[in-house]
Amino acid sequence: MVDEYFTKIRRVNLSQYKSFTPAAFKVLSTKAINIRHLNLANCKWITDELLAPVFENNKHLTFVNLSNICTGLTAAALQPLILNCKELKILRLHNCHWVTHGSIEALSFHQTELEEIDLTSCSELGDTALTSLLEKFRNLRILCLCNVSFITDQTLFAIASYSKKLQHLNLRGCWRITDIGLRSVGEYCVNLKSLMVFIDTQPQDAVYLHQGFPVGACRINRINMQI
Repeated sequence: MVDEYFTKIRRVNLSQYKSFTPAAFKVLSTKAINIRHLNLANCKWITDELLAPVFENNKHLTFVNLSNICTGLTAAALQPLILNCKELKILRLHNCHWVTHGSIEALSFHQTELEEIDLTSCSELGDTALTSLLEKFRNLRILCLCNVSFITDQTLFAIASYSKKLQHLNLRGCWRITDIGLRSVGEYCVNLKSLMVFIDTQPQDAVYLHQGFPVGACRINRINMQI
């Protein structure tokens, strides 16, 4: 009876559980084989070893949220997900500082269906890894690069070139980008509906705001700018 119940589970959300025994999670990870939606955000008790069987046994996962798991996981945690779950569409890795350049390269090489990715504060990442990601996943609708401080206009040019279907873009805290890169995004990402971007207090930035940049250029309905 218990086994039958676990085989039918499609959605697992443990984001509210501050603690969970390894034994209990192992039952879930070995018995559940049809999970589509997995939310483990804030589950600081999770480890690479506990997580791997979930990805190995649930090949039809489309949604995975590992946000705010800073200590228990390493880049190795993503390997079974990347290799086994080929229907993945949404991946949220907010504040996962352990995500590496190699993680993104592997994701780009093995996956094909990604439409949304949150890499907020994945501080190891830079232009090279993200350009590879953007070139591969041309159906991205939502992209969050908030506080990925190493990216420059090179990433914005890649967004402009490859992300024509992009609807929501978060660039807050990306202080190395310039108006040149933003204008390129505004010109080519015609489906963009919202843009979140950090704006410095320099006089020239204020001018772009008054001129309607980048609202007019991007045809954006909502824009959030921190000044």
